[in-house]
Amino acid sequence: MYNTGMATVAYTEHTLSDFLRKSGDVLRDVDERAVLLRRRDGADLILLRADHESETRETIELSAQVLNWLSHSQPENFADALLEIFPWTTFLPEEDRSEFASDFIRTLRACVSIGTFDALQAEIAQWRNTAYVWSKPELLSALQGEVADDGLGKPVELPVRDQA
Repeated sequence: MYNTGMATVAYTEHTLSDFLRKSGDVLRDVDERAVLLRRRDGADLILLRADHESETRETIELSAQVLNWLSHSQPENFADALLEIFPWTTFLPEEDRSEFASDFIRTLRACVSIGTFDALQAEIAQWRNTAYVWSKPELLSALQGEVADDGLGKPVELPVRDQA
């Protein structure tokens, strides 16, 4: 079992050394399910068949389409679902919750289109940080207050290059 943070996924586990010494055994396991290769000096690796990866990507794409449809056809149900999945959205004002839902769908669809989800994780983290600020009245007040003019807000002139 491998905990991804959101879900626990079942893999057959091997060390990278096992793979390098007995690749045939590890590759037989790959036919059954994904194999998690544990490494001592780096991030773990996952080996899986290309057809399984393709099926996973198609499923993610279909799921994103369903979520997109739901967000437009039943926005209140979609908002409720996001509140259930991301309980910290409780701290966001209503208009920010709506904006989060739109940003989530837009970023999810963009990530699906390019096959990487770093931007979605960053989007979620930024909104979670925003919710944190809304949950702390003293921090919110400090961030919304007047900013003292300390002279640092003045533009900096670009240096002039000598033409010599």
